[in-house]
Amino acid sequence: AQLWTDDQESSEGPIANLVDGNNGTYFHMSWSAPSPWPHYIRVDLGKKVKGVSFWYKGRNNANNDNPKRMTIFASNNAGDTPTAANAWEIGKLGSDVLPSGTAPEFTSPGFFSDEEFQYLWLQINEAYSGSNWIAMAELSIKEMTRSKYDPENEPIK
Repeated sequence: AQLWTDDQESSEGPIANLVDGNNGTYFHMSWSAPSPWPHYIRVDLGKKVKGVSFWYKGRNNANNDNPKRMTIFASNNAGDTPTAANAWEIGKLGSDVLPSGTAPEFTSPGFFSDEEFQYLWLQINEAYSGSNWIAMAELSIKEMTRSKYDPENEPIK
């Protein structure tokens, strides 16, 4: 219930497979009736946060249906495509940012917002395979926090 996609393949790879803890199962975007990029995976974080990091493992096959470029959005609206107010792009500097190949793994940096958000949107913009779909085995998201250290306001000892 916390996952949604705009482009689920009808014949295989349900989105629930992203969080089943099994690297042998996978989520697959539509290859039988592909539509143009971008495509989305939306995650309801279950609470409002100010920072997240995510990890994913690609499908264990030779098709290289891995994300090549993504834009990450934070929002408080589950119903509409988010705006660029809180957006981070991954892979825009070249193909060396997101991994390719068989069953690659990727851990994102921490993404932080000044405002709390409840939904994380992974907008997939391109796949290494050149197709209009991706496949992924697992996805996990962790809340990130940060603190500020101000040495000018620390007591002298």
